[in-house]
Amino acid sequence: MKRVRPSSLLPLLLLLQGPFVSAQLMLYRQLPEFALSSLFQVEVQMPGTSFQEVFTYEYSTGETGIVTQNEHFAPFAFEPTDGLLTIRVSSKNGTLLNEANFELVNQTEPDVEHSFVNGACVITCASARKQLLLRSPANKANPLLLFVDPMKERPIPNGANVVTFAASATPYVQTAQYDRYEVPNEVDVIYIEDGAMIKGTIHTTNGRNKPLIVMGRGVILGNGPVVNGSQGIPYNTLELNNGNNHVLEGITVIKSRHFALRMSSDGRINNVKILGYNANNDGIVAGTQSIIENCFLKVNDDFIKLYNNDMVVRNCRFYAQTNGAIFQFAWNSITPGSNCLVENCEVLDVEYGFTGDPANGQGGIARAFISLRETNASPVSGNNVFRNILIQGQLKRFMGINGKYGNSQSLTLQNIKLENITVVNKPELQSWVYTGNAPDIVSFEFVNVTFGGVCVDPVADFKTEGNVVIVSNCLPTPVEDQLDRGSIRMYPNPAEKYLRVEMDQPSNQASIQIFELSGRMIHTEALQQEQSVSVSHVPPGLYLVEVSTHTDRIRQPILFIQ
Repeated sequence: MKRVRPSSLLPLLLLLQGPFVSAQLMLYRQLPEFALSSLFQVEVQMPGTSFQEVFTYEYSTGETGIVTQNEHFAPFAFEPTDGLLTIRVSSKNGTLLNEANFELVNQTEPDVEHSFVNGACVITCASARKQLLLRSPANKANPLLLFVDPMKERPIPNGANVVTFAASATPYVQTAQYDRYEVPNEVDVIYIEDGAMIKGTIHTTNGRNKPLIVMGRGVILGNGPVVNGSQGIPYNTLELNNGNNHVLEGITVIKSRHFALRMSSDGRINNVKILGYNANNDGIVAGTQSIIENCFLKVNDDFIKLYNNDMVVRNCRFYAQTNGAIFQFAWNSITPGSNCLVENCEVLDVEYGFTGDPANGQGGIARAFISLRETNASPVSGNNVFRNILIQGQLKRFMGINGKYGNSQSLTLQNIKLENITVVNKPELQSWVYTGNAPDIVSFEFVNVTFGGVCVDPVADFKTEGNVVIVSNCLPTPVEDQLDRGSIRMYPNPAEKYLRVEMDQPSNQASIQIFELSGRMIHTEALQQEQSVSVSHVPPGLYLVEVSTHTDRIRQPILFIQ
């Protein structure tokens, strides 16, 4: 493997000491310039080893309009095949952490458990590629993020031309004139080591005709407040638009000037962490047939832009601040993407402020889960699916689709299906769908989508103008995988305080288990032949309920309401 270093970078001092690495754990080297956390100590342990302290950082957002004022984060890696990882989080100011003053916000990680032992929060984790949010409910301005990476990385191809940004006691700063690193076309891989920080931007150049891999465990930090300026200064942190089939994996992008990443078609984006706090800090816009998975985005504008066809977003975690939408279909002349799939995601919190209604002359701003601000593009788009999603926090609006006001003339967006989506708190305002003079029906199908534990109401929850059809259904057909169908029955559906279970054949080995859609079990108990099971303790939402005996098993979606 040929390893080269970019000649345009300033000289710097390399760290002589490598990261702490065992067969099970990898503790990253210290990043330059970032202060260590004044509030949290994070330690990790694998079976047969002692606790090791992780570098935990404190980064000031420098923004007054958002909740987070100081981001605390701790990155490290472990090997899941060697057993459970134990993480111990302690307070540095002497506060004893407990259930009342400290919380793990994630609810869709089936193999993550937490408890409180001797004033510390103790977390066990069975797999990597986790981004865990912990915080004090009384001090949300100082959250703690745990970035749990896998030790194994994507293999670098044999014979690849590699540019390495090595761990260093000082940041890599690009030239003052251009504030960017232009990747030579002969380079195959950019590797950013743990303990390395790049200030500036990285982008491909014209004439590139092969994939680029950008990977590692390091950090790219936005360098200054400039959004655009003279000398062709790029305002997106990663501009990977020349060539196709690019890969971005493992790195962390903090406070990009605008988009954290813009990538061409057939891209692969995996285990990337993106943090941004300014109103223009967008997340990802990727090309046709791109796959975005296992990523964490906490930005202050639109998170992922579904501007292209056949995009896939899965297993991602989001934290929405005061601007933009989690998913945006279009803006200005952009045509919405078709045949896109979003699945198995969680919105950890929402901080939205005012959100307008263009029908009332308030502009096209849609601070929502899904938005289409405005578009004058005419092609028919659609056949997009959103499924298996949990939304915590308080949305202003669930959806804002504008094809009429402002620069919009017409919008045809067909066959959008939303399935198994739990919005824990009912959005404050109605969603709106405006289609202008679109000649075709604009259609949305909701299956098992609930707002505050109640099935979506197309009339009460949506304001529409144009040829809009919204269908909602929260009474799914039971899904049974047993030999003798009908031998086990559960009702009613929806269930409020009790769930009735009946079995044709008595069994001394019968049990009921209630699972969140993520797969995490939240309740189990033994059953008799006929029994009413109390479910009053189960938060409102859609769950999978499984009843099994020594011969039969049924698993059925049940909506719990209060």
